[in-house]
Amino acid sequence: MPLNKPLDEFTLNDWLEAQHALPAWRFRSMKALATKADIFVPYEVRGRSQQPHVVFESPADAMQIVRLEDRESLKAFDTALKKWGDEVVQALRISSAQHTGLSKETDPSRRLTYSISYKVRYDKRFGKEPVSIGFSFARHGIYLHHGAGRGEGGKQGSHWLNRLGQRMETNPASLGKAGHGRRSPKDWFNPVMDRYAPQLLDIAARYCADMVVHSEFLYL
Repeated sequence: MPLNKPLDEFTLNDWLEAQHALPAWRFRSMKALATKADIFVPYEVRGRSQQPHVVFESPADAMQIVRLEDRESLKAFDTALKKWGDEVVQALRISSAQHTGLSKETDPSRRLTYSISYKVRYDKRFGKEPVSIGFSFARHGIYLHHGAGRGEGGKQGSHWLNRLGQRMETNPASLGKAGHGRRSPKDWFNPVMDRYAPQLLDIAARYCADMVVHSEFLYL
C-alpha cells in the first residue's frame, strides 16, 4: 500500500492500488488534495464521466462584475477560446486519423475522428463568463491511448451502455492486458495538448492577468 509515499511521487499503479484499498470517501479526499496541490491525477481514477478539461479561476465576485462590464473584452475572450477549441479539435481529428487509419465503421458519426468535440461552460451566476473548456470523444479514444481492445482491457476496467441500452462491463479475464497484446498504446491526444496549451495561457492572460488556468485534468 503506497499511502506512506508523497502524492507527488504516486505512479498510476499507486493510484489504482489506493483506489482499490481505500473507502470511497477517503479516496475522493485524496484526489481533492492532489488537485488543490496541482498534482496530476491520472485519467483512469478521476471518475468515469470526467473528460479532459481546463478550468479558469478568476478573482473574486466583485472583480467579476467589473470584467463583465467590459463587454468587448469578454466577447474577445469567448471568441478566442472558441477559436482555440476549434483548432484543437481539428488537430485531434488529424492525430486520431493518423493513428487509426481508415475506419471500417460504416456510420461516420461513430468513428473516433468525427466524435471529437469541445464545450465551453459559463459561470453559473450570470452565464456569461467562460469558466472551463472540455473535450469529449468516443470510448475508442481511451482504448487507442492505452492499446486496449476486445480481450485486452485496462487495469481498472469500465462499464457502458450498448446500442440496446444494456449495461456492459469489461471482461475480468482481459484486465491488465492493454498494451501487451496485438494493440500497442498510441498517444494521439496528449502531444496535441502539449502543442496548444501555451496558446490557452496567452488567451486567458489577455483577458485577465490574474486568471489562473488549471490544466491538471487536460491530459489522458
